[in-house]
Amino acid sequence: MVKERAYKVRADYLGQQFWSEEFTWQGATVAIPEGIARVAVHMGSQVVTGAPVYVFSSGGSYLGLSSKTDASGVAEFRLPAGSYRFRADYQGS
Repeated sequence: MVKERAYKVRADYLGQQFWSEEFTWQGATVAIPEGIARVAVHMGSQVVTGAPVYVFSSGGSYLGLSSKTDASGVAEFRLPAGSYRFRADYQGS
């Protein structure tokens, strides 16, 4: 038999854990604070278009997210609040 008591729900997203508030016998929402990271890629004073940009955790683990830079040399990512590293590849480097 299930007891009526307070529970929490956890969602794992991009290597981070997010928790709901305590709830009893009702649905729960897990809020993930997020924002937009804009990564600009330049070679000297020139913007680099079409360069793949990859997202890594602050510890260096690849998070499975990538995008290419646009005409202004920028790649955008919607990410949960936290610290990240980015890598752009250009001409094989």
